Amino acid sequence: MTIPDLEKISAEVIVLAKKTGIFLLKEQKNLKSDGIEEKSAGNYVTYVDKEAERRLVGGLKNIFPSAGFIAEEGTAGMNGESYSWVIDPIDGTSNFIHGLNPYCISIALVKGHDILSGLIYEPALDECFYAWKGGKACLNGKEITVNRNVSFDRAMIAYDMPHHENRRSDFLMSVLDKLFERGSCRQLGSAAIAMAYVACGRLDGYFHCKLSPWDMAAGGLIIRQAGGVVSDFSGNPDFLFGNSVIAASPEVYESLKSIVDKYTAEFNV
Repeated sequence: MTIPDLEKISAEVIVLAKKTGIFLLKEQKNLKSDGIEEKSAGNYVTYVDKEAERRLVGGLKNIFPSAGFIAEEGTAGMNGESYSWVIDPIDGTSNFIHGLNPYCISIALVKGHDILSGLIYEPALDECFYAWKGGKACLNGKEITVNRNVSFDRAMIAYDMPHHENRRSDFLMSVLDKLFERGSCRQLGSAAIAMAYVACGRLDGYFHCKLSPWDMAAGGLIIRQAGGVVSDFSGNPDFLFGNSVIAASPEVYESLKSIVDKYTAEFNV
């Protein structure tokens, strides 16, 4: 099989994501309650998610026909392909349906557990974060790096809340109680955007559990290419098909992980 030209593929994916982003912006203004479904408690999907995914799948098939799909809304799947697109048409759907930001499109190309390219596009701000393996991490064409000039005591850490699971909620609140002793925390409502913000230095770290590959594939690669560290809660850098992530600058990662470690054991997360 021909090795993909990751730079060329990334350029084409940017065009596709921006075109799909225009659709999201338009539909957010027109979204009504009868277009919203609840997949599980607090976990929503809209006709916009489904149509955006359909458009992305169609476009990605043209860009790299040899790849299968790992997609949140199940528009397409895998049929034994070596490569796969990992896509979330709207990461931050709860924000989207309430007319809030951030929300984004997240697209990654993977081979097995190896993430080859990643893109996160935030339509409301027209911000496109992207990277490919061996290349630089960029925001709208300009190189980005994680923040290397902050200590853990001054770091801005982001997190997200798992949907209605007492064990994980208790774990999260314990971690946050410890983190609030030493700095600032934020909940953005989009794992992909939080990871993009770590990559460009707006945030210094992010952690979350009960995630899927489409939540973190693109962001994980972008952070690594921007000089950051990404792992699951156990410290395994092969995080893609786990369900947890810690992502941070090198100066923040170990301290953040040590706090997460303490409560991971206590709450059996």
